[in-house]
Amino acid sequence: MTDRPPPTAPTIANRLAIVWLLVPLAAVIPLAAGRPTLAVAAGGATAVLLASASRPRWALLALAAIYPFQLLLLALVLHLGAPEKLTRYSGEWAEVAVAGMVLAGIRVWVERRSRIEWIDWCGIVYLAVVVAYRFLASTVLHHGPISASALDTSLRNDTMFVVIFLAVRRLGPDRTASRRFAAVVFAVGLITSATAVFEYLRSSTWNHFVVYDLWTTVYEVKVLGVAVPNVVDIREYDFHGRLLTGSVFLDRLAFSLYLVMAIAIGCRYLCGTTRFRYLIGAGTLLIGTGLILAQSRDAVAAAVVAAVLIVRPLWREGRARRIRLLSATGLTVVVLVPVAFAVGFASRTSSALAGTDPSTRLHESRSASGLEAFLASPLGRGLGTGGTNGTRFGISGTIVNEDSYLQIANETGILSLLPFVALTITGIVMLIRRARAPDQPDLPYAWQGAFLGLSLACLGLTVWLELPVAVTAWMGLGLSLPVVVSRREAVAASV
Repeated sequence: MTDRPPPTAPTIANRLAIVWLLVPLAAVIPLAAGRPTLAVAAGGATAVLLASASRPRWALLALAAIYPFQLLLLALVLHLGAPEKLTRYSGEWAEVAVAGMVLAGIRVWVERRSRIEWIDWCGIVYLAVVVAYRFLASTVLHHGPISASALDTSLRNDTMFVVIFLAVRRLGPDRTASRRFAAVVFAVGLITSATAVFEYLRSSTWNHFVVYDLWTTVYEVKVLGVAVPNVVDIREYDFHGRLLTGSVFLDRLAFSLYLVMAIAIGCRYLCGTTRFRYLIGAGTLLIGTGLILAQSRDAVAAAVVAAVLIVRPLWREGRARRIRLLSATGLTVVVLVPVAFAVGFASRTSSALAGTDPSTRLHESRSASGLEAFLASPLGRGLGTGGTNGTRFGISGTIVNEDSYLQIANETGILSLLPFVALTITGIVMLIRRARAPDQPDLPYAWQGAFLGLSLACLGLTVWLELPVAVTAWMGLGLSLPVVVSRREAVAASV
């Protein structure tokens, strides 16, 4: 009698085939209670959760590709006849996808028994403090009660990007996922920049499409409960009446900050590849044009910092590299400087340097108010008292900041500010060290510039409150700094 081979262990796919029975179960229970909208939402959420938990790297690519367009897509869903409640539930798909990636990260962490590093502890302590402020709101809040919805929204905005960083990091190194992620961010930068050019040239057409064809302002008012300044016009202008493009984000700050990452990846492509160089160069110039049209001085400065940090090593690699670098710089100046003068960005910058620009004075006064509030309440004024959510929910004692670090300090105090600053500095140092290693993938090399530039922009803007920017930036950080537990994984991370 021949010995039978031992039974093979069930694969993850086989296990999940059974778990997928939760999808109809999650839908049947609310349906039996006579709530069909909740049934559809519960079934969809369970499907997204299981898909994200089983394929976390595909989930993060979907998040990077879809999240910047989410506002317009959900508005279109509402316009096509979906119920308001279902549309509201659909807006939570990103949080459900992140929850699935967290489950996947925990599973990998348990299987590999990887240790928790310093950067992980910084993120964990920060999350613990913010969560504690959520449930101790009545104790630490000094300016009246806040609704549960306002607290939950603030908790999501202040923690979601750190949660996704810790989850993605624990998935381990994956060069293919890093390459695809970089390509997605660059492609989104191209699409949104082209949209911004169209918006600038045909602003009335773009406004009609967004307002009347997509029902974006209707979605913001009915579903999100946002106080829209003008329901028939989404265009934004500066103090001198010049158009500021927001592209698909409908927010020039979120749009311009996102382009910092796309420009960093474009610069890395130009430094490290010989294929499609002219197309990539033209695409990077298009992204730079979109950045100028948004007219955010802090974002432009962040992009310059990112580009310089990425291309600086070229100067030491011989005469041919220097000539190519000088030629690219000259072409950039020739293309973008006339655009800056034509749209008024140059005059806004010069007036800011002269101290006569109204927006600059507004920035300074808000930063001064935030610093005074922090010195008066070093333990924070309570979760939800920051500018974005405080203004949206009408919270008493709201402090409008122009600084991400002050925003954190004003809400949850120095107890969360210190670990967050440590987390940011540690991430930058680890990125720079990894970028110096030979034969690094494109993403870590590009992200050292992008993340440093955005971290510096936090001194003048609430960068991490712009969720499409924050989620993308910290996902890229997690992919660039994966947890490595073996020599084989260390080799796989760099080849």
